[in-house]
Amino acid sequence: DLYGIFDGHGSRNTAVFVAKNFSKVLREQMEKPLESGELPTVESALRSTFLELDKQVAPEAKMSGCTAVVV
Repeated sequence: DLYGIFDGHGSRNTAVFVAKNFSKVLREQMEKPLESGELPTVESALRSTFLELDKQVAPEAKMSGCTAVVV
């Protein structure tokens, strides 16, 4: 199970985007092999997920952001 709290600041748009897309992007990152050919650790996949979501939302979120906690 995956649980997350996504708190928007500036507006709720970024938090809504991240909440809707987090599990999909995490799944993609977990299945994406590393350069070594191995699958990433959960910690590595979580880091990659946050970085990827930041890239996706950045063009639209000039004045808003999101703080997240996931377990």
